[in-house]
Amino acid sequence: MLAVVSTAGISQERRVATPVSKVAERLYLVTDRDAYIAGESIWVSLYCFDITKSKGTLSQISSVAYVEIQNSKGVVSTAKIHLNEGRGSGKVDLPPAIPTGSYKIVAYTKAMNNEESLNLFSKSIPVFNTLTTDRVEGNVKVTDKADQSGLNAVKIPNSSLIEVNYGSGLSVNNSYPVVVKNLSGEQMDVVVSVKRKADLPAYVNESFSTFMSSAGWNSANIRFTGKVTPEYEGEIVNGSVSLKVRDSVQYIAYLAAVGKEPNIYTSYVSTDGKVKFFTNSIFGNREAVLEIPGADTNNVVSLILEDSFLKPNAGTFPELLLNKSIELPLRERSIEMQLGRRFGVDTLFEMMKIRKDPLLNIQPKIYKLDDYTRFPVMQEVVVEYIPELRFRTIDKEVDLQVRWNDAFNSTTYSRGGTLALVDGIPVFSHKKIYDYDPLKIKTISIYGAQFLIGAVSYDGLVLLSSYKGDYPGLKLGKNVKIVDFQGVQYPCMFSGSKVIAKENHPDLRSLLYWNPKMSIDGKGEQKFLLHTSGMPGKYMIEVVGMSEKGEVISYSEEIEIR
Repeated sequence: MLAVVSTAGISQERRVATPVSKVAERLYLVTDRDAYIAGESIWVSLYCFDITKSKGTLSQISSVAYVEIQNSKGVVSTAKIHLNEGRGSGKVDLPPAIPTGSYKIVAYTKAMNNEESLNLFSKSIPVFNTLTTDRVEGNVKVTDKADQSGLNAVKIPNSSLIEVNYGSGLSVNNSYPVVVKNLSGEQMDVVVSVKRKADLPAYVNESFSTFMSSAGWNSANIRFTGKVTPEYEGEIVNGSVSLKVRDSVQYIAYLAAVGKEPNIYTSYVSTDGKVKFFTNSIFGNREAVLEIPGADTNNVVSLILEDSFLKPNAGTFPELLLNKSIELPLRERSIEMQLGRRFGVDTLFEMMKIRKDPLLNIQPKIYKLDDYTRFPVMQEVVVEYIPELRFRTIDKEVDLQVRWNDAFNSTTYSRGGTLALVDGIPVFSHKKIYDYDPLKIKTISIYGAQFLIGAVSYDGLVLLSSYKGDYPGLKLGKNVKIVDFQGVQYPCMFSGSKVIAKENHPDLRSLLYWNPKMSIDGKGEQKFLLHTSGMPGKYMIEVVGMSEKGEVISYSEEIEIR
């Protein structure tokens, strides 16, 4: 029997589960373009398949995919992508200082590391730095011959299962309806993009059609090691502690993410000083707080989180040829990149739905303190207008208690301990809450129920949120460590709608539309507005994906915007 910790939001439970059957996952990653400028973002859409099942079966196992951008010298950028039923999306930022050269996008899940050899996804892309002459050493060659690799690759014929209608007479700085029709009669999951026709050299990579025909479905020759726990519910965060664990003491470590929503997890500290937090994935780049409240405060305890990325060997990199013919398109993309970073074009995206925490379904009682007379002392705030809370002194220690209804529907105050958080940071000494300046707090949210966080239970939760979410004036213990944490990305799409709405905005987008996950019912259709930029020229409408039965959907059409 295998002990598994299930976590969701602030709730976490231990349960016993039977060993999971051996699953072999394979990733395919669709990018918005095939060549990039340093400083741009790579928009990605991921398909995660279970190849031990029938063709086209999306994996139900992994909830996180890891994406790395590498050159021959190492990793230059990373991203964690949230997977929901085998699909995920996000973007990877290319640092503006990376040198010109050949790069690879590699992607994998932790479950893949259970195979004897890591079968990761890999795609070669050229990256041009238009602001410096730096080049990846030994990887770039200047030539008089034009490098057309990838621009004249074999075109995959359009699928008869899909139809795209967009009208005619497209002009710059305007909006037009586009209709994507499903002719297959079954559910369809596709990636839709509208972008300027390729004018930079790119490499020929494996197409989605080729991948689907060569992925080795129902493969029986894979050898598994079973050394890694698959990330079923969210990212598993590992770490180590400089704390000598005695046989008679069981220390518990806490991991919390600073923010409006509670994100707190616990882990036992093993005898060799290891911790393992089973999370429901922490979204976004956040500050993370690490603490072992039971540790001796006379000694400084160091808790370090391990790097989640495997940094695998990406193999050999193709040589990038530079020539005079790409000078004009490079200049245009360089101006677009610089304007985009200056005016924040890459931040004007739309959030997509994510899986919500099914366990945190209790509606809190929320007090907006500005709606009441402001008192300078927290005790007065609680006494005057928060009947759900009270402070009590027990054995000379201040205890914050929550009023709630128990299983017998009788009103009681929490006696098993209340979890208090300031901007998501757990505060185990309620005396700090008692002494905290209430004028720095915007809202107090009260959850009157029992919460199980790993091996620790609390009768009630109180979340104090400041105006800026920066826990002002909160005094932390010397064993509390705050680190920058790279979380899982929020799924997002780029529609361009907010760009066109900005007045006096120099709109030079070459990527007009990017939808990483468009679901279309059988014989149904999806509509969207195409917002053209101020750049006339030839563009491509591209659709790639698959039907419910695993049939490949591929469509591309050239359009002209005048």
